[in-house]
Amino acid sequence: MRNLSNCVLLILFSLVSSPALRPAGPFPRLLPPSDQFRLTLREERRSKIARGPECAGEASLAFVCHVFSLTLKNNSKFTVLIIEDCYGPRIRFESKKSSPSVYWQSIGYEKDTASCDGRGMVDVRLKPGQKTESATRLVSESRGIYDDSYTGPGSYTLRASWTLWGCTEGADKRECLGTMQIVGPYNLPDVNAQEPVTIMSNELTVKSPPLPDLGSPKFGFQVSLADEETNAQTNAPTVCAGVPNTRAADCAVFEYRILNIGQRAVINWTASCSDTSITPEYRLNGGDWKRVPEVPFACAGNIAIGTPMLPGWPVNGTFRIGTLAPRYDTTALRGIGHYDFRFTFWPDACVASSDGSFCLQLPEKRTAVVSNIVSLQVHEPNASN
Repeated sequence: MRNLSNCVLLILFSLVSSPALRPAGPFPRLLPPSDQFRLTLREERRSKIARGPECAGEASLAFVCHVFSLTLKNNSKFTVLIIEDCYGPRIRFESKKSSPSVYWQSIGYEKDTASCDGRGMVDVRLKPGQKTESATRLVSESRGIYDDSYTGPGSYTLRASWTLWGCTEGADKRECLGTMQIVGPYNLPDVNAQEPVTIMSNELTVKSPPLPDLGSPKFGFQVSLADEETNAQTNAPTVCAGVPNTRAADCAVFEYRILNIGQRAVINWTASCSDTSITPEYRLNGGDWKRVPEVPFACAGNIAIGTPMLPGWPVNGTFRIGTLAPRYDTTALRGIGHYDFRFTFWPDACVASSDGSFCLQLPEKRTAVVSNIVSLQVHEPNASN
């Protein structure tokens, strides 16, 4: 291997004469086709790869914390030079799904926070018949997973793909990269300006064993009236702009704090559009508690949002009752008088790995948590506070 950290690679297709390098798309293909490689996926039960905090404790049993190796073999008649950036091989894992029909779903991704630690680009030279290997966990310092259903007990059918960039030596056996190391004006590796080759592995069935009883997430939930500065900032772009808390209950801004009071890390799930995790109730002048009526609303798109919470960690935020989902009719909150409010938090949470990276069990609806009572005296518009 050679360190190419200081080189900018300009791939010049015209310099290469091998028949395997004929272009197959808008960019030249500089490597043999995928059927000229073989990729073998294995589970390594005795791997010595160190576990990170995401796979500590019971999490080590989850199959996403198992080690998988990939062996790439060059079955072509050519010597190839595979170029990798500082993050290592471009490997993707998928899991087979069977509902409503059979399809493959991507398991994980490379984290943007992964560091190159000063490493540069590296090339791997493979003669015909030679191999190169890579081993990883599906969740690690540099890899995360999309879907928490992958962590539950059961059997999973996996496959992996390895995407290659590089070049092929011609019949003259000259090292193909040497004449292509041309430094461009933008100091960028132009090696990506080619059609990469993606090799698919065999299918592999693995088992994730049941985990011990991990208990249930536990939360504290507190709500208070926001100060007037927060009220003004929150309401500035709305119909409540300039309306203090003491003038209209439907424009009052509340601050909340959700606290993980359990002994384990958790992930709480909400939705970007239809989050119904906080529901309001009120009473006026000491009367009966009433639920604020909901109004129909449309949700064009929804994204699940998982928020990791280590033991003792809070999640803070602000809201007006009218901005809570689904949507609420606040007409009854526009009169004067003494209002009491209480709010219920409906967690959709799971016990997570010790660092909050992923769920160790599927999220379940937990016992609702009722907040403290928040009181608000609404005055006449011309009355003093």
